[in-house]
Amino acid sequence: SPPLHLNMDIFDDVDGDCEGGRRKGFGDGDFNVEEFVNTLSPYATEDNFNANSLLTHFESEIEHLWQEHDMVNTLVGQLELACTSNEDEHLRTLQEAQGDIKESIDTLQSLGAGISQISVKVVPVGDQLEGTKLRRDRAMDASVIAKHFTAFGNSSERLLPPFHIIETRSDLPGDDGNVEQLTDEELEEAVTIMQKVKYLSAELTSSRKYMATHTRIAKVNKKLEEFCIDKFQKALILDNMETMKHVSRLLHSLSPKIHTKLVDVLVEHMVSKIPFLHDNIFYACVQLCEQIQDLVVEVFEQPLPIMLIMVNVLLKGCITDYVREELEKSEERLETLYILFTKVSKTIGKFNSVLKLQLDDNEQARLCRTVFQQYTHDYIDQEILNLQESYSVHLRDFYEAINPENLGKKGGEENIEDMIPLLVESTLSATLIYENNNALIRCKVIAPAPRTAEWCFRIFVKLLDGMCEEYLRTAIKVATKSLPPKKLKAPPSLVFLTLVGNCNSNVFLVQKHFQEVVAPLIADDDGVRSACIRRKNEVMLKLEEDLTRGLTRCTDAVVEWVKHLLATKQDKHEFKASESSLSMLQCTKACSAVTLFLSSCFQQIIMALNGKNETKLCRYLGCAIHNVLISHITQHVISKHGAIVLKQDLVAYSTCLKRLHDPFVDELMTTLMELCQVLIVPHESLDQLCGEGRLASMPKTMIDTFLHLRADSKNSKFRELMKM
Repeated sequence: SPPLHLNMDIFDDVDGDCEGGRRKGFGDGDFNVEEFVNTLSPYATEDNFNANSLLTHFESEIEHLWQEHDMVNTLVGQLELACTSNEDEHLRTLQEAQGDIKESIDTLQSLGAGISQISVKVVPVGDQLEGTKLRRDRAMDASVIAKHFTAFGNSSERLLPPFHIIETRSDLPGDDGNVEQLTDEELEEAVTIMQKVKYLSAELTSSRKYMATHTRIAKVNKKLEEFCIDKFQKALILDNMETMKHVSRLLHSLSPKIHTKLVDVLVEHMVSKIPFLHDNIFYACVQLCEQIQDLVVEVFEQPLPIMLIMVNVLLKGCITDYVREELEKSEERLETLYILFTKVSKTIGKFNSVLKLQLDDNEQARLCRTVFQQYTHDYIDQEILNLQESYSVHLRDFYEAINPENLGKKGGEENIEDMIPLLVESTLSATLIYENNNALIRCKVIAPAPRTAEWCFRIFVKLLDGMCEEYLRTAIKVATKSLPPKKLKAPPSLVFLTLVGNCNSNVFLVQKHFQEVVAPLIADDDGVRSACIRRKNEVMLKLEEDLTRGLTRCTDAVVEWVKHLLATKQDKHEFKASESSLSMLQCTKACSAVTLFLSSCFQQIIMALNGKNETKLCRYLGCAIHNVLISHITQHVISKHGAIVLKQDLVAYSTCLKRLHDPFVDELMTTLMELCQVLIVPHESLDQLCGEGRLASMPKTMIDTFLHLRADSKNSKFRELMKM
C-alpha cells in the first residue's frame, strides 16, 4: 500500500521522546523522524488503519533504537579511553625525544669547539708544510735548471734529456746526426725547462764567461721552435686537432713572437686549397674562412686576431692577384674596376658577418682599399678623361650624322632652318647624362669618403661643360643665324622656337639628374654643394640669356610684321564705312591677314614651348599685340558704322588671341571691345556708358582718346557734352 502520511500532533509523547533522543545524540543530519514514521507506517497498518497497533509498533521500534543508541555510546566511550591513553603515551615519547635532541646539540657544540681548537693548531702546521714543499720544489727546480745550464755550458758533453734528442752534434760520440721525435710529455718538459734556462741565461748576459752557453741555448731553443712548427704542420695535414692545440700552447709560452709562424703555416696550408673549392675566387675565399673558423677557435686561445690575419692574407694574396689579372685584360678599365671594387667590398662584408670580426664600415673600407691602392690614386683623373673623350666622340658622331658642312657659312641660312630641329636631340642628351650617371655611381663606390663630394662635383661639371656649354650653346649659336632680321621683307621664320623647346627639355633632364643623383652625393659637404649649385646656375643663366635674346628677336619680329600688315593691308576708309556696305563685311583684309599670321605663330609657340616658358612668352606677345592694336586704332577717324566694322575685327582678334590661353590677355581684349562701344553709341548715351562695366574704372584719358576718334567729335554739340 502507498506510504501513509500522518499528522504528527497526535503523538506528542512519542515526539517528546524523539526530541529527547535527538538531544542525546540523534541529530538532524543523522535521524529524520518524519522519514522514520513514513517508512514504518505501511508495515504496521495492513488493509485497515489501527492506531493502537501502529502505536505499539512504533514503541517497539523506538525501544530498539534506544538500545542501539546505548550500544553506540558504550563503543564511543571505549574509543575515547583508548585515544586518551595513546595521547598520553605519545606526549611522553615526545618529551623524551626533546631531551635527547638537546643532549645531542650540547655534544655537537662541545665537539665543534674541540675541532676549532685543533684547526687553530693545524693551520700553521699546514702553512709550514706548504712553505717547506714550495721551497723544496723550488730547490729541486733550481737544481734541475742548474744541471741543464751546466750541461749547456759544457760543449764537450751531450745535453741532458730531453734536449739530447733535439741537438745534433756530429763531433760528439753517439750522435748519428738524425733527430729523433719527442713525445708530447718530453716536448712539454723541454719547453718548460727551456723557458727557465732562457730566463737564467738572460740574467747572466753581461758575463763573457757564459757567451758559449748563451749561444748553445739559443741554437737549441731555435731547434725546439722548429720542432714545434714542424710538429704543428704534420698535425695540420693529419687534421689532429688535439696535437695542434697542444703545440700551439707550448710554442706560445716558449716564444710568443715565433708563435705567429704557426699562423703562417696554417694560412699557407689553407690558401693552397682555394683553387679546389670554387671557380669564383670570392666565393672560394669566404668558403675557406668558414672551414677554417672552427679549427682556429679550437686550436688558438685568441681566434679573432688569427682570422684577421687570414683575411688580410687572402686580400693581399689571391684576391689582389685576381684583381690585377682582370684589370690587365679588361678593355673597359673603369667599369671593371667598379665591378671588382663592389665584389671585394661585398666579400669583406661577408667575412665580417660570417667570421664575426666586428669591423665597422671605415675598417671594411680600409681593407678594401688595400687591394686597389695602386689603381685608385689617379682614378678621378682617369674618370674625367674618359668622360671628356666619350663626350667628344658622341658629339663628333652627332655632328657628322647631321652633315653640318654649311654651319659656318653665311650663305647657308636655308640649310640652317632645315637643320635647326636636328641640332638638339634628346637621345644624345640622354646618352651623355647616362654616362655621367655611371661615372657618379663608380665614384660613389671607389672614391674615399672624404673626397666623394669633391670628385662627384668634378664629374658633374664635365656634364655641364660637355652638354650645356659645348652642345646646347653651340646649337643656340648656330640657330641664331636663323633669327629674323630687324628689317623684315617677308613673314619672319620662327624655327628658332623649336630649338628653344628642345633646349628646355634637355635642361630639364640635367636639372632632374642633379636633383636625383648629384645632390645626394654632395649633400654632406656644404662647401662643395654651394660651389656645385653656383656653377650649375651660372651655366643655366648663360643658356637662358642666349635663348631669351633669340626669343626676343622672334617676338619683336612677330610684332613688327603685324604692324606691317596693319599698315599695308588696312584701308583708312574701312572704318568710315557706310550703312550700305556694312552688311557685306565680316572683317577687314588687314584683320584676316593678321589673324592668319598670328594663328600660325601661336601654333608654333604652343608646339615648341611648354610650362612657364610658354606662359611667359604668350603673355608677353599677347600684351604686345594688344598695344599694337590700340596704336593702330588710334590712327584712324572712325564713323558709327566704321566702329561696327572695327568691333568685328576686334572680335576676330580676340578669338585669335584666345589660343594663347592667357586670362590676362583675354581680359585686355574684352576691355578693348567695351572701350570701342564709345565709338558706336549716340553721344547722348556716352555718360551712362562710361559709368558702367569696365569703363567705370578705366582712366579718363584713355576714354577721351577713343572719344576723339569719333567722326562726330568735331560737332559742337559733342564738344559741349565733352566739356560737361
